[in-house]
Amino acid sequence: MKKFIFLSVVLVSTICFSQEDSKQSNFKYHAITLGIPFLSGYSSSNTGGLDFNGSLAYSYNKHLFSVELSFATEFAILGGFDERVNQYNILYGREFKASRTVFFELHGGAGLFSYRSQDVDPNQFGSERIHTVGFPLKMKFRVHTGPRFSIGLQGGVNINPEQIIRQLGLFIQWNTKKW
Repeated sequence: MKKFIFLSVVLVSTICFSQEDSKQSNFKYHAITLGIPFLSGYSSSNTGGLDFNGSLAYSYNKHLFSVELSFATEFAILGGFDERVNQYNILYGREFKASRTVFFELHGGAGLFSYRSQDVDPNQFGSERIHTVGFPLKMKFRVHTGPRFSIGLQGGVNINPEQIIRQLGLFIQWNTKKW
């Protein structure tokens, strides 16, 4: 009986909301961005490595809201991975149009910063894990290469109490807007 009630509520609400005028709702999908894995990197105070990130952005009028995941790792020469950094961020941003095909974006927000290293504390055996709040700042420069496709350069920094991480790399983006 509970499943029937739940299914009925979902079905009725879907039918009701589908009848709304789409011009009233300005909250819509904006873009999916993926960092190019071997052409993106990160650096901290004493290390660096490869970075992979992806984000899903929505727009509300001229405001951008996005969820971003970022995974970075340092390569040790003979011992596997020494350092791993994970970021789970919620960002607010704005998009600026420089020309018909060139765009700039600025983003800032907050998120979970997770850091794991083998050599954070030399007195401690094994790997050390740190989880804290981080404040990411990002900038994107992108060029539309097709009706919905963009390629660009993104840079950013995550400010947190443990490790300030800087990121730079190329990305590809699937846009909702045609140019």
